[in-house]
Amino acid sequence: MAQTDALEQTEVAIDIGGTFTDFVFFDRASRQVSVRKVPSTPGDPAAAVFEGLADQQLKVYSRFVHATTIAVNAILQRRGAVTALVTTAGFRGLIDIGDTRRYTGGLFDHTWERERPFAAPHERRFVVRERTSAKGESLLAPDETELKRVVEQIRASGAEAVAICFLNSFVNPTHEQQVQRYLRSRLEGAHVMVSSDLREFREYPRFITAIFNAYVAPLMSDYVEGLDRTLVERGYRHKVSWMGSAGGVQGKESVLRAPLNLLWGGVVGGVTAGAHLARTTGLLNAMTLDMGGTSADVALVKGGHPATASDQPMGAFPLAIRQVDVSSVGAGGGSIGWVDGDGILKVGPRSAGAVPGPACYGRGGTDFTVTDANLLLGRLSPRTLLAGGMELDRESAVVASERLLEQAPLSDAHEVARGVLEIATTHLEGALRQVSVDRGEDPAKLALIAFGGAGPMHGCELAERLGIETVMVPRSAGAFSATGLLVADERYDYVRSFVWPLMGADLEQARRLFVEMEQEARAELAASGFPRTELAFLYTLEMRYIGQAYVEEIVLERLDQVLDREGVGELFRAAYQSRYRYHREIEMTEIANLRLTAIGARRSLAVQRAEAAPAPFADDGGPMARAVCFDGGWTETPVLDRATLEPGVEVPGPAIVEEYDSTTVVPPGWTATVEDHADIRLERR
Repeated sequence: MAQTDALEQTEVAIDIGGTFTDFVFFDRASRQVSVRKVPSTPGDPAAAVFEGLADQQLKVYSRFVHATTIAVNAILQRRGAVTALVTTAGFRGLIDIGDTRRYTGGLFDHTWERERPFAAPHERRFVVRERTSAKGESLLAPDETELKRVVEQIRASGAEAVAICFLNSFVNPTHEQQVQRYLRSRLEGAHVMVSSDLREFREYPRFITAIFNAYVAPLMSDYVEGLDRTLVERGYRHKVSWMGSAGGVQGKESVLRAPLNLLWGGVVGGVTAGAHLARTTGLLNAMTLDMGGTSADVALVKGGHPATASDQPMGAFPLAIRQVDVSSVGAGGGSIGWVDGDGILKVGPRSAGAVPGPACYGRGGTDFTVTDANLLLGRLSPRTLLAGGMELDRESAVVASERLLEQAPLSDAHEVARGVLEIATTHLEGALRQVSVDRGEDPAKLALIAFGGAGPMHGCELAERLGIETVMVPRSAGAFSATGLLVADERYDYVRSFVWPLMGADLEQARRLFVEMEQEARAELAASGFPRTELAFLYTLEMRYIGQAYVEEIVLERLDQVLDREGVGELFRAAYQSRYRYHREIEMTEIANLRLTAIGARRSLAVQRAEAAPAPFADDGGPMARAVCFDGGWTETPVLDRATLEPGVEVPGPAIVEEYDSTTVVPPGWTATVEDHADIRLERR
């Protein structure tokens, strides 16, 4: 690792969410953690970053880790760059045709239509006569005369970014790289991406991924470079690390080369932190629930590590990027309650967001949200200084509920609030079942790690529905996703397609491909300052039965396992049997892809043991108990300040535990125990 000055002991992680931007500061000398939250600024995300750092001396920082949703928002809101596609002659319409899978709509929906790839419309697709065979042989090289014509067409189209997608370039990328160099030399300022950065078969996901890489490249480049410049101007002396979709951080060079690697970086920080907590508490098999202001994200942790996937679609479009397997649902604190044309109450997916926010924020919002419901039912206190400086306005929440009463056959504001929470909880339950039951896991055998500003309020109720016995609420739960950025290792993922029946495959060639990827990874990690002793490699075979589209991932402990046909076949059989309760003969097995994960191990986040601290709301003058609604009935409930709870303290429910960035609800029948590092373990009595 790069050397730092003796005064540079502080690390900072910044996670931009839909409602709040979270900051976690860690002083390695004292092992103390502090947090800060400021409202997000969707129009200019960097404004919130520098507002939160306004009183900080950046020269004391040794590390700056950042997660952002800029790329995903650009795609969702369709505000990326004007993008052109250069492809093999005869394949201009491939991205319209797609593949045999439906990524949206039901299988039997006769009104379904494939969504057009809006990032590269037909009029901005240009062709080159070139051809590479399926074995990687160059059959027809690109001609310079044609390339000059393509350059003029791109200029005339006004494109700011270009994706080059040639047939079979995953086997031999020579033609794509040649054209990339040519276009970059003649299209000054244009961002030119190639599909061959993804060395795997299936042209459609690979082409779509390259197109969206180009689509977000100018926006991401401006943000990354602009943040770098401003930090340097303010005294920061090191590189910025960026949270990637796969649960590890990356350097700027990797981000600029493939910006889609950051697509879900703003989501997976909490899963990474949850996996770290699972390992330190011994709850190795768990689900994470990150419920923020805009949405809720859930994921599965097995053996202390988050589940990952490589074929998750974004809406109608499959993306060939490695990412933590997260399921998102529009059920955050800001999710809006509304009534449909039949008078039925619904919640989400539309959110009040940061601006104007829930009605109770007092910022002009008029919609009744999940946060308003929690306030009316006593789970949140009007005196709670949410995010350190925002008192909640109960009367505005009541007024918002009355608007729903005019449309729905409900009796009063409290019934509206109970209905909104019931619906939101049902949405969350469905998402948790999707990442557990749908993957062959029994949720009752898992723990639940609940965080985000709203997660700890709903964790126990969800656990009861799923038969879960233990819920963990980490310290600084509202900023826990940002904590995940500090515990994340540096990570790079590589892939090579290797489609062969297992019994007839050249496994020595497979081993050589792994070695080739490993050498590439060592160079990338060395450039980040990691010595050889701090590197780790994960070797994965993607396997399936011949003729199937979906794969199972077989993780190998050692590289020499690649050469063991019977051992590899047995690992696949066991994995397939576990998920589907069925298996076939080893002779029907084939390998599809070889994947390498390269990790530069970071020092662990050794946090100081928690001690009782002065109550941050001591001058609040608020009551030590209040009426809270549980199961339709009101109960006078103790209200505790989490900062004053010493390790070892047990709190029987019902109780409310408040802190700076979140509130934990301990229902009747549950007990909360404060752990050594101030994490709260909730268990059913």
